[in-house]
Amino acid sequence: MGKDTLLAVLISLLLMLGGCLKDGCLPFPTFVSPEIGFYSGENLRFQVIQSDRSNAKLIIFSIDHYRYDNILVIGGSFYRRWGENGGTHCPTDAYIIRGKFTSPNTAEGWIRYGYNCKFGEKRQFKVKLEGFDD
Repeated sequence: MGKDTLLAVLISLLLMLGGCLKDGCLPFPTFVSPEIGFYSGENLRFQVIQSDRSNAKLIIFSIDHYRYDNILVIGGSFYRRWGENGGTHCPTDAYIIRGKFTSPNTAEGWIRYGYNCKFGEKRQFKVKLEGFDD
C-alpha cells in the first residue's frame, strides 16, 4: 500500500469516527492554504493558526467564547461537530460547522447551532480575513 493510499484510508477512518458521515462530511477539497489571522463575517468569527508541532493549519472556534475547539483544515476544507441531535450529549454551545477556503483569505460553508438536543437549520456563511480588502 502506497503512502497516498494509506493517508487517504487514515483520513477516512478519522472522519467516520468523528460522526462526519451523518452531516455530509468534508466538502470537496480546494487545496487552498488559508492565511493566518482572524476571519469574520455576519455573525461568525474564527481564527486560523499554524500548529507548532505539525505545521498543520487549525481553526480556533467558539460559540460562547468560553470553550474553544481546534478544527483541522484538511485540503482547504474543515468540519466539526460538537453535541448530539437527540441523544444525551446536549451542551448549550452545540454546533456543526462545515466549510472550505475558496481563496487564501475567504472561507464559506454552513453552520447549524444546537439547542435542547436538536440542531437547527443550516445557515450559510462567508468569512473574510480581517484587514483584507478585495
